[in-house]
Amino acid sequence: MPWGPDVNNTVYTNDKGWITYQGFLSQWTLTTYLDVQRCLEYLGYLGYSILTEQESQAMAVTVTRDKKIDLHKCQTQRNVFRCNVIGVQGCGKSGILQSHLGRNLMRQKMIRQEHKSYYAINPVYVYGQEKYLLLHHVTECEALSAADATCDVVCLVYDVTNPKSFEYCTRIFKQHFMDSRTPCLVVAAKSDLHEVKQENSVSPSQFCKKHKMPPPQPFTCNTVENPSRDIFSKMTTMAMYPHARLRCLCTCNRCTFCLCQNLLNSELFHSVKNKLFTGVVNRLRVVLDALGEYLITDTVTSLAHQVHPVPHMESSVYMESSLELPEDELRHMSQAELKNSTFWLRASFGATVFAVLGFAMYKAVLKQR
Repeated sequence: MPWGPDVNNTVYTNDKGWITYQGFLSQWTLTTYLDVQRCLEYLGYLGYSILTEQESQAMAVTVTRDKKIDLHKCQTQRNVFRCNVIGVQGCGKSGILQSHLGRNLMRQKMIRQEHKSYYAINPVYVYGQEKYLLLHHVTECEALSAADATCDVVCLVYDVTNPKSFEYCTRIFKQHFMDSRTPCLVVAAKSDLHEVKQENSVSPSQFCKKHKMPPPQPFTCNTVENPSRDIFSKMTTMAMYPHARLRCLCTCNRCTFCLCQNLLNSELFHSVKNKLFTGVVNRLRVVLDALGEYLITDTVTSLAHQVHPVPHMESSVYMESSLELPEDELRHMSQAELKNSTFWLRASFGATVFAVLGFAMYKAVLKQR
């Protein structure tokens, strides 16, 4: 775990190479995630339980529920997500980790070999929520270990200038992630250079389309300013919502997905939705009141007209009287009962049709995802 010279290349630092407040919190988050016992030991040395008047320093650690429960409920309470960065040697994995800390290629070249880190952690904002994205550099090997295959999202990196780099990504995907529920994102590193054809049976775009993944994301850290952080937002989004098969994860604000997300998250949409809901409820209440008044005052279906006076106790149907009602009264009661039955039959049929259509639309939306 980084806690030495390599810590400066694990968390965010300023231009002078000093760890900022943001980087300090990130390092504590990384320590808790990788070695919670060491974190509790540090808190004990600092006197956390005494300063905060808690029973023990374990009160500072929040234990979240199991990931399987999050997948079942389609929501998560976690704030830290791990992404394993996988690819052949020299494809640009280290560049992605350092770009997560806001460093371009020029700043990365100044890092000494013995000070390089296999981890990088930094906050990422997704829909206004602050989450920590932990990137882990996985060394090239023929088969991943159980620890390297366990994560929240996978970043498969290939070099656009190396024709054999994508074949390794496809092999690792088929071995470990094809049948799993872990979302995967393919990144085309060094996209500023000339792209060559990959020596694979299918192209990266066709491979992603076949396995229902987002298209390959071009990325380069050879920039004048800080590298783009779009792919890190996409990784965090996929880790937060692994159940949602989002085909588009871009932030161009021009495509259908981005426009829909911006519309759904806008305050104007929520205000209009609330006004429409209030208007529909008020209108429905008026209609129900009018329907109730109609049922009471109508001369045919009125409830008052369906209750007939009983002049003698012997004439009551509850006393099993042998007296028969007049024929016109029987006809009047049968017509009222028929109209009431027709009304409730229509209401039941309409509710059934509405439920069937709603279920069909729900299944169609799930199928598209």
